[in-house]
Amino acid sequence: QIVAEATRPPLTSVDMNLAALGREAGLTLLSLVGGEPAEPGIRKLPCRLVVRQSCGRPLGG
Repeated sequence: QIVAEATRPPLTSVDMNLAALGREAGLTLLSLVGGEPAEPGIRKLPCRLVVRQSCGRPLGG
């Protein structure tokens, strides 16, 4: 996010919710270390589009 905000124009990006991703990975690792089997499948976590000035046409144009 920091790089996307610092560019000119500020870039639109996707906030992938890395805190939640890390939490899920940590919980999975703790389960495996504890001897529990890994739950197969795909886990979908929410993300959001952060729209900045790189989307659409320039102001006044």
